[in-house]
Amino acid sequence: MKKPFRTIHYAPLLCYDARTLRTLSHPILAMRHILALFLLASFTLAACSDADTEAPVISDLVITPTPGVGIVCGEEDPLVISVLSGDSLTISMTVTDDELLSQYKIDIHQNFDCHGHSRLATTDWEVIDIVDITGTSATIQRTVHVSDSATAGTYHFSILLADFFGNSASTEHFSINVLNRDDTVPPVLTVTLPSTSDLTVSLTDTIPNDSIIFAGNVSDNLDLGTGGNGRVELRFWRDSSANVFMLYNESFFEGLGSALDFDFVATVPPTLAAGGYIFELRAFDGVNNPAVPVIFNVTVE
Repeated sequence: MKKPFRTIHYAPLLCYDARTLRTLSHPILAMRHILALFLLASFTLAACSDADTEAPVISDLVITPTPGVGIVCGEEDPLVISVLSGDSLTISMTVTDDELLSQYKIDIHQNFDCHGHSRLATTDWEVIDIVDITGTSATIQRTVHVSDSATAGTYHFSILLADFFGNSASTEHFSINVLNRDDTVPPVLTVTLPSTSDLTVSLTDTIPNDSIIFAGNVSDNLDLGTGGNGRVELRFWRDSSANVFMLYNESFFEGLGSALDFDFVATVPPTLAAGGYIFELRAFDGVNNPAVPVIFNVTVE
């Protein structure tokens, strides 16, 4: 029998229900039961018709701090938890199953670049916690500490539950917005070029018009390079797709100051199909606090 998150058990020829599992814990009864199974196995190799297929349930879930509305990857998310590095969040829930519970899992990992899961200069906060549980009902109380050195940014947070027979509850999904305790002030991104947010590039002309000049300034309350994550970047995606591609990335080195100018030329990939694209210019300070991004609507011909 496969336990969904970690350990693999090999299934017998016949299915066990919860009462059988308790019987097998008694040595004498277990021997009698194994002999009976051996005799019965000669008559059937088919799966049991009454195998448990009912999923376990997570109920009475309370998260502190309370989730609220936030912006994640450019879209509104109603389940965003805001915390400071060094703080904690608490989880309270009831888990139930009709036969036998197996494990629950708490999974927290960074989502800084919206599902790309790239690494930054500082320490990413990560929690992968798998806990064995038994019986048909349990009340779970957990406290999860946010690392003192956690990189500021958005993290995925999921709670999963499985029973002994491999059935899974509906996964509970949240986003966590971590702010650095020592610097909660985001930088300010000012763009001077392009002067308009609606742009057109041509990849079909004899002399392609396939370049866009970006220029502007990033300012902050502290040195933009301190912490190792200061940068300006340009990424894009098709307006009908969720696939995000990085087009430009420039890091800010420590000691350059709290206000820096940028100026670069972005060449549109010649392989892009004609149509509409979203170009997003972003800036971050040294601890990864994000500035408000600037959006451009680009039509490729």
